Amino acid sequence: MLQPMLELAGESMPGAVYLLAGQTLHRSGKPQNAREMLATVKTDDPAFVAARSLLGRISLESGDGELALSYFEAAMRQYQAAPAELMAGRWHALHQLGRDVEAREVY
Repeated sequence: MLQPMLELAGESMPGAVYLLAGQTLHRSGKPQNAREMLATVKTDDPAFVAARSLLGRISLESGDGELALSYFEAAMRQYQAAPAELMAGRWHALHQLGRDVEAREVY
């Protein structure tokens, strides 16, 4: 549904469009396609944090705690004080990796 628009826009497309495409693909049960869309959101784009947060959640769902942790930490670097959703994702990733001491510190 969004694919024709994404193909036409190229580099000028705002990250919010890729975020929406990623959310749609994730809900449609296509995590790899969702990852591809979400990964294209650039660091300076307002949708970056939400895209990295969803990438982190997708990675947790697939059991890749290391990758999830890197996504949550990348999103957190954009804030002085990280939103609760990112902190919770970071905690979950650390817990999944068995890094319980660090997880307790995040909690």
